[in-house]
Amino acid sequence: MFRCLTFLFLFYHSISLAQTTKEIESFAKSKQWQNILYIQQNGKSLVKGDHFFISNIGFKDSKSELKATINSFKSSIKHKNGMFLECVFMGRKHVILKKWPGLYKPKKCVEYEQWVKGLDAGDLYLVFASAYPSNPASMFGHTFFRFNRKSRGNERVTKELLGYSFAFQARTSPDDNAFEYTLKGLTGGYFAFLDIKPHYMNVGIYNNSESRDIWEYKISLTTNEKDLFIKHAWEISHTVAFDYYFLDENCSTFLLRQLEVIRPSFKSLSKDHLFVVPQETLKEVVRSFNSKISQYKPSIKKQIESQFTQLTSKQKTRFSRAKYDENELELISEPLVLSALVDYWKWKNYDVNTRLSPLEKKIMFRTMERRSQFKTIDILNNKVLDDEEIYRPSVGHGFNKVVLASGVDFQKVSLRYGFHDFFDSPIGHDDSSYIKFLDLQIRREKINGKERLEKAIDIVDILSIQNYYWNLPAVSWRVNASYKDYVSNKKLSLLGGLGIGRKSYEKTFYSLVTFSGQKTNDSFIGVPGLNIGVKQHLYGEKTFQIFIVGEYLGEKFTRLNKMIEKYKLALIYYQQEHRYSFFTQGVDAGTAVGLEYSYTF
Repeated sequence: MFRCLTFLFLFYHSISLAQTTKEIESFAKSKQWQNILYIQQNGKSLVKGDHFFISNIGFKDSKSELKATINSFKSSIKHKNGMFLECVFMGRKHVILKKWPGLYKPKKCVEYEQWVKGLDAGDLYLVFASAYPSNPASMFGHTFFRFNRKSRGNERVTKELLGYSFAFQARTSPDDNAFEYTLKGLTGGYFAFLDIKPHYMNVGIYNNSESRDIWEYKISLTTNEKDLFIKHAWEISHTVAFDYYFLDENCSTFLLRQLEVIRPSFKSLSKDHLFVVPQETLKEVVRSFNSKISQYKPSIKKQIESQFTQLTSKQKTRFSRAKYDENELELISEPLVLSALVDYWKWKNYDVNTRLSPLEKKIMFRTMERRSQFKTIDILNNKVLDDEEIYRPSVGHGFNKVVLASGVDFQKVSLRYGFHDFFDSPIGHDDSSYIKFLDLQIRREKINGKERLEKAIDIVDILSIQNYYWNLPAVSWRVNASYKDYVSNKKLSLLGGLGIGRKSYEKTFYSLVTFSGQKTNDSFIGVPGLNIGVKQHLYGEKTFQIFIVGEYLGEKFTRLNKMIEKYKLALIYYQQEHRYSFFTQGVDAGTAVGLEYSYTF
């Protein structure tokens, strides 16, 4: 009888073991497990280093890593940092016990529980910081996650600022110069890590120090998804490093992969593009997770400008004097002027990395004391508040663009890989920063009965327009690299320019003095020039907008004594991703008039 019972037990156990082995093979191939190990289509993981893998071949064998993980959890093996492996790999532990609830008796992970208690995580938000106009490497914007506080603090601002941000950052070297920084960023010379810090620190960096607008979108998660997000963040913050590339393996790429871990049904498309652009990834997440805009925080510079434009001439004079004279400061009693001065000093202090002179520090602290003596007022005018609707990044046009144009004796086709130029719709885009690259143009025209074909490509064209005020000076600038091939002439041009500008949704103007080095068929010459741009809003509804946009590009071919694309003036009608325009354009053979249609996608 005993032998029969023993035989039946062993027979049942062998069947159970066989089923478990089959389940392991199946689960090892699942999206859930593949995603949590960051396994790519080539079968290998993106994770660098040996802190993340338990099996020696786990980086290329998800089944081996799953088996090693389960065995190590059962056997109380410790990680190199001294914690039990199951207490390090909390994300893996979560999905394994979700799959096999009775697989083993889990241990109490004190370090993790203390961390979660301090995190006090409430709702999750995807945060978008707009373009940083002073840095071309950051002109696509930046994205990161934020949890607000669940229970600590009664005020919304307290719950927000004292919450924690989760961002993937490249670990750079302070000794790297601008060239090294760019080269390493483009070639994978940096590693990326998950950086977790109090959110107020990121507000200080992006909103104040770099004067970038901040937009937040609430991401609705199930209780299980939120729990897995936190546990996975814990494990990768202890064990993971990735190769970092500015163009395609950047801050946004890793955030998308993190969402794929917690929701395997979400398959990101934008992370596989040639260039991974934060604003494009934001739009994908908003669509996929049905996210709604939660908050808009205008930059400190925009707040100062908003207040400054509300001041009278006399108040502006007091503002200017009070920045340098404490006696003048004591004479001011208008809350709006004092508020503008407080924000000015906040911005100035960030701008000089807290290295204010003793006199400046004294005036700054006294300004804050003076402002505290008056009641709080609403300092943002309606224009700044309306920016939330106009520049909301989730409603911007597509990344790519195709253009068809035709007129008397000419036709033109253009295909642009990305991203946003001066003639594109401002809806959903920061009107400070324009960057386009890989813009191929082919133009066929008839001159004096003869046909000719022109080919040109804007390799990269970056235009930064900053509001210039006497009390708040800021420089506008442009860099451009282009190549043109027409008739028997070829030209490679590298251009740089500096100047001033004023911008708003209704009206934008800039004027730059430029200098370009141009390599033609048989010579290299330096060419001074002038760039002027204007944009005027005529009419607008939610469904369409009408603008007049003009740009003068005064680059002279000294040797040939010709003006190439001297100017373009267009009456433009925008309707979501479509653009229709009637334009006149100066070219070397004279003036062309035509119609143009473009589609962004």
